Amino acid sequence: MRLISAFRDSLRRRRVHSAAPVLRPIAFALLLGICGCATPPLSEYQRQVAGDAQARAKISEQASRVRGGKELKTAAEVLPLVQGELDEAAVTRVALINNPGLALQYANLGIARSALLRAARPPNPTVEAAARFGDNRTDAVDIKALQDIVELALLPRRKHSAESELDATKDRLTAKIMDTALEARSAFVEYQTALVTAEMKRQVVDCREAAADVARRMTDAGNMTVLERAAFDQDHHAARLDLAGWQVELRTKREAVNRVMGLHEDTNWTARPADVKPDAPDVPATDVDLAALNASLELSAQRNELEALTQQRGIINTKAYLPELQVGIDSERASDGSWTVGPALVLTLPLFEQGQGQRAAVDFQIQAGWNRYAETAVAIASATRSAADRLAAAEQALRIQREELLPLSEKTLSETLLHYNGMLVGVFDLLRAKERQLEAAARLAEAARECRLARLTLQHALAGGSPMAGTGSPLPAQGQGDGGKDGH
Repeated sequence: MRLISAFRDSLRRRRVHSAAPVLRPIAFALLLGICGCATPPLSEYQRQVAGDAQARAKISEQASRVRGGKELKTAAEVLPLVQGELDEAAVTRVALINNPGLALQYANLGIARSALLRAARPPNPTVEAAARFGDNRTDAVDIKALQDIVELALLPRRKHSAESELDATKDRLTAKIMDTALEARSAFVEYQTALVTAEMKRQVVDCREAAADVARRMTDAGNMTVLERAAFDQDHHAARLDLAGWQVELRTKREAVNRVMGLHEDTNWTARPADVKPDAPDVPATDVDLAALNASLELSAQRNELEALTQQRGIINTKAYLPELQVGIDSERASDGSWTVGPALVLTLPLFEQGQGQRAAVDFQIQAGWNRYAETAVAIASATRSAADRLAAAEQALRIQREELLPLSEKTLSETLLHYNGMLVGVFDLLRAKERQLEAAARLAEAARECRLARLTLQHALAGGSPMAGTGSPLPAQGQGDGGKDGH
């Protein structure tokens, strides 16, 4: 209820606040050379993402280029970074340096900076010159220099609007960087888990192959019927088919990691084994939705866009009543060679066009922006709470799997082995116990994967990213048009 009341009050006031530096720590860290500002304190997660992203300027222009016109190869500068065994941090670093899609986002920053540079420049003065010739071939010269003081007066508002647009672009660029880091980590976690699962399935195939071999020898000795042996052969072939399908899945997950890192087939890297005991996340126990809203880069970008629209609304209002007011100097040389100098004034009367269309368009854009802001906030809060619930459930499932089910399956295997050695159970019972132990280990790896992904998603949301980035759910669409952006 506090969240809903706060948004209702903000919508009623229709006030837009400037984005605080706290909401854009990574943008200031990445763009320190551009902004010239001191870097505010960063969390460990934000610091790692910002530090990794700074290295991309050294490699990005050389990365993933087409060599020889035909063959695709990874840039030589990137290859040393992907040699040997990689972990989450290494994969994330390569992705932030070499991801082609992320490089495209930097162009928007240049466009916004160009718009700010254009908005900060005063308009050029107008100079008019005329010459008149009489019958006696004497001439008169009229020279007039004018400057539009309305445009000069509106210069601070135009600059403020462009600065807000630049801040929004920085926020979205930083959010894209964080989304790329999350995508890289998530894809790598999926691949690590697939490796563990594939190895478990391979061992299951070995177990069933051994059972089928024992069944064959027992059938040859006359201790088992052909029908009973066929069941073991069927289980063996089913396990092999399952392993073959999983090998394809494993390859697909590896290619997902290659894609987010911007690599081609000329790289040879291995993944560090997955940790089935992930660290507990450092997240608040309560009010995770409010924490995510306060840190959200998307909401910060939308506030900056609303601030820019508010400034444009003021510009349109001013020019509706005073479209153009030029003042300057008018000088004239008469036919006898004498000069006369005096002030000049040019005023445009807003008799017909008073900016009604532009003003209405901006008003609707502001209204739509506030509605989109509220919709985005509700979506972020809801997704963050879902991420927190998902993490709590994943931690509980991992704890049960690690502390109860896996030890129980290992104890069952150990006891079955003792009974087998005592001739109390047969080899098939031992192999089935081994299969159950392998299945429990595979389920443990899956539970660890779910816990790690939930932790990454929640940390991402609390660091300012979109919690929907880890779930595939999109944010509300940016429906803002350009119908009222006068002067940009």
